[in-house]
Amino acid sequence: MKKGSKKKEVADFFSSATAYWDSIYTQNSGDVDIFDHITVTGRQHYLLRFLLDHKVKGIALDIGCGAGVLMKQLEKQQVQTVGLDISPAMARKTKEVMSDVPGFLGVVQGDIEHLPFKPRAFAAVTSIGVLQYLKDDKEAIAEMCRVTATEGVVVCSTPNLLRLNNFFDPYYYTRRGMDYCRYVVNKKILKKQDLFSASEYHDNRNFGNRRYLRGQLDKHFLEHRFKKTNMAGVGYGPFTLWKNKVLPDSINVMLNDRMHRFSQKAFGKWMGFLATRWVSCYKNEN
Repeated sequence: MKKGSKKKEVADFFSSATAYWDSIYTQNSGDVDIFDHITVTGRQHYLLRFLLDHKVKGIALDIGCGAGVLMKQLEKQQVQTVGLDISPAMARKTKEVMSDVPGFLGVVQGDIEHLPFKPRAFAAVTSIGVLQYLKDDKEAIAEMCRVTATEGVVVCSTPNLLRLNNFFDPYYYTRRGMDYCRYVVNKKILKKQDLFSASEYHDNRNFGNRRYLRGQLDKHFLEHRFKKTNMAGVGYGPFTLWKNKVLPDSINVMLNDRMHRFSQKAFGKWMGFLATRWVSCYKNEN
């Protein structure tokens, strides 16, 4: 990775936050927000369910394997795993926590846009919270499709641009809107190449963590003859005013649970359009 490149910034961001991403699944730290925990465990739940629905057997590649939490869960479903992460610290953490897991085949420090694997090598490819950090996701999607076996699946998660809680907080369509206009002028018109710190990635002050519209990735997967078979929304809240929570966590969690249950009903499917994140599954029909 080139010094000063966006990929180097992203790798540094995740390397600096290894402990946080480890604790976010277990809530073993007071620094973890309850809604971050709800979101990451929710997207993991649907990913595992989709793989179970497709009766995935064989080897799975987990891109952005982080602290190895998902890989441990995949092993429980009798799926062998290979991990890949752009962050050296995350790759080391995965190797550490997975060293005694029978189905663990290894971890590679690498780049999703240049996967060091043969075509059709994996029964499943997972990518949770990775695509939004790329400048352009087309190459990454092409690479994931390339290494996925016939009848295999790709499962990925992306953040929603039109999430419910943003509609109720004027910060996102006033101050944040003006920040984005400045970003566009500096980046797209004046061609400024600013470098950003790890904290700016965490808060998304640099707009380096992109947001997606529902179904935005579908056309890219269709180009490689991958058809979407499953999709689920995760997370509704918390409700904020100028980025500060206006309700106690207990009420926010209750509202989240009720809206999630409503979205599972036939007449409530539309609620998924407003989820914080989506988990999507695509099947290789080549």
